[in-house]
Amino acid sequence: MDSSGIALRAALSVEGVNIKVNDEEIGTALIKVVAGIAEAVEAAGRVHRRIGGAVVVTLGAAGAVMVSREGRFAAQPPTLPIRSPVGSGDSFLAALAAFGATQDGLRRAVAAGTANALSVGGGQFSIEDFERVLAGTETKAL
Repeated sequence: MDSSGIALRAALSVEGVNIKVNDEEIGTALIKVVAGIAEAVEAAGRVHRRIGGAVVVTLGAAGAVMVSREGRFAAQPPTLPIRSPVGSGDSFLAALAAFGATQDGLRRAVAAGTANALSVGGGQFSIEDFERVLAGTETKAL
């Protein structure tokens, strides 16, 4: 699920649901400021313990974190000239759905969201841009 506001707050009580949100959305739902990787991991862990599903928090240019049954992971893309972030969240979610809530799926999702931001016109990017970003995207267990 990728949502915010009332719908996100409702999802926080649904056992087993997988959630993908950005730092601002999870912060609003938990009534706390989420700024940076450490706070995003803490917030995602809190939600994961409540629902049991994977919880992914995107952090813009800083990448994303995920807490799931597999563990806690962070993925960070290389620093690149961003043209437009429009559609990057949707590109991220599509890749995460395609590749799964795994460490490699998180890496690929970050690469897709970043590749999208390299051009104007959300939801479109070349496979060459995706592969270039993917090669420079780092993941680590936390």
